[in-house]
Amino acid sequence: MKKEEVVTRTRRPTLLAARSESIQSLRKKFDELSLMFEERKGSVKKFLDEFSQPFMDTSSSFNNNTRMSFGDNGEELGEGETEEEEEHTVVIRNDNAPKDGVIHFCFLVHGYNGRPADLLYLRTAMANEAEEEFRSLNCQRDESFCSIGNKSKMIVLYSCQSNWGRTSDGVEKGGARILDEIRSVIRDHIQLYNEEKNDDDDDDQRTEPINITVSLIGNSLGGLYSRYAIAKLAEGSDSSPNEEFLLLDGKIRAYFNIFCTTATPHLGISGHTYIPIPRSAEIGIGKIMGQTGRDIFRLSDLIKTMCTCPSYLQPLRSFRKRIAYANAYKTDFVVPTNTAAFLNPDSTYPHHVLSDEDRNDVGGVENSSQKNGMVVATFHTPQRDKRDRLSSLRNEEFFKELQEPQSLLMRDDDKKTNELLDMSVSMDELGWKKVIVDVREHMPVSIKIPKIIKKRSSGLQSSSSDTESSNNAEVDSADKLPKIGTFESRDIANAFSSPSDVLAFPLGHNTLVAVEKHGLSKTVFQGGRPLMDELAREIVEEILAWDPQCPTSMTKKVK
Repeated sequence: MKKEEVVTRTRRPTLLAARSESIQSLRKKFDELSLMFEERKGSVKKFLDEFSQPFMDTSSSFNNNTRMSFGDNGEELGEGETEEEEEHTVVIRNDNAPKDGVIHFCFLVHGYNGRPADLLYLRTAMANEAEEEFRSLNCQRDESFCSIGNKSKMIVLYSCQSNWGRTSDGVEKGGARILDEIRSVIRDHIQLYNEEKNDDDDDDQRTEPINITVSLIGNSLGGLYSRYAIAKLAEGSDSSPNEEFLLLDGKIRAYFNIFCTTATPHLGISGHTYIPIPRSAEIGIGKIMGQTGRDIFRLSDLIKTMCTCPSYLQPLRSFRKRIAYANAYKTDFVVPTNTAAFLNPDSTYPHHVLSDEDRNDVGGVENSSQKNGMVVATFHTPQRDKRDRLSSLRNEEFFKELQEPQSLLMRDDDKKTNELLDMSVSMDELGWKKVIVDVREHMPVSIKIPKIIKKRSSGLQSSSSDTESSNNAEVDSADKLPKIGTFESRDIANAFSSPSDVLAFPLGHNTLVAVEKHGLSKTVFQGGRPLMDELAREIVEEILAWDPQCPTSMTKKVK
């Protein structure tokens, strides 16, 4: 045997031992890295939960739901008259109302990956406002608002919970669950009301239908759920098409009252992402998000149908008032301005900025949020019949021959653009109050855009001829909007879709509704509380302003 072979054989066990030690060392390091990864993964998840999916603690003191009653002197009754309500429900009673008083239902609907507690601050503010309204109604004895509001028997505020943890299976299924929940809540409270009424008066056997009103507040995806639910609620009504109410169970007259959305993607997310992305990326993200992603990224036709089909639009038109809140200046990463306020860069639909007198006529209020700069603009779109728009096109019959073959050659992007325009106009024709909000001062991080790279806004061109100051007035900043004027949808979209001077961290989606949780996010999102306080006041006032003599009367239309 050669000397080299002997040396090699003697070294082999030594090399194997060394390699074994190296492998053991690597395994140990791998285990340490795995442990470190799990720890950091937990920290990252905690961080994301705090900033992306924050919610208010359901054990908060705000969740102590009670039924509040008030006597003839306007003072709250004693502890013996106070009963706990079921979770997620607050009932405010007006004991001075007549026995056949109206019952007002208001349903608060959370959004994607949300919880019933997301709108807890708003619900609490509404309960406080309703309590104060009933107290003032019982203290004053005039013949103005009191004569209408005092016919209200109670207000039921309910935070919908059927979609908690179930927001990925599509708008249709989520909306259907909200519909079932609305029906169930109404039936349960009507049954309880009848039982209490029979206990008070055994001889009174009610034969006339009970009058109720239905209002909804949908946050984010909850707005789409709500729109779907009301369409199906109207579809399943026992009333005739000409009736002003929905007849439920043959004994409940339901009138649509107030419909409000906050940062809802009415036009979907496709074409409205925070940073423009190619269609292929939208398709991929939509599929990852499940059926809900397919809906909002418009891989299905549901969003388009809900914005253009009369079976969805007519029930929405039946509400006395429609309100849409939208974040401006790229402060909402999830739902940008144009889809939340259904604006379109090609739409010329008129949006009115009203004088103080006209604002009162349409139910608008100048609130503290508007005075301190959070509400940068409030617009009102005139209600129109879609047939008016179609009739204006009849004089252009010769265009049809050109459009039909051209549509066959149209690219997908062009088709999508035309669809978005039609969807935007169809929604505007219902008549809305649009509130544009700037929450940048409450964002934790904001950067002032240098003048060198700042993109100058095209401004807002007022088309109003009511006053010299607003006639053909070029407005470079939304802060300089005239008090009276008319603007086109495309001008508003250009003015508010990008930051004018300050780029802020886009946490406005949760700040808008004052979503609350313990920790840093509580400080950030509580900046929206003044907005929710004023929204609560407006909605409660509008709910109680429902007149049984004119149950479906709209606020004054804008000419």
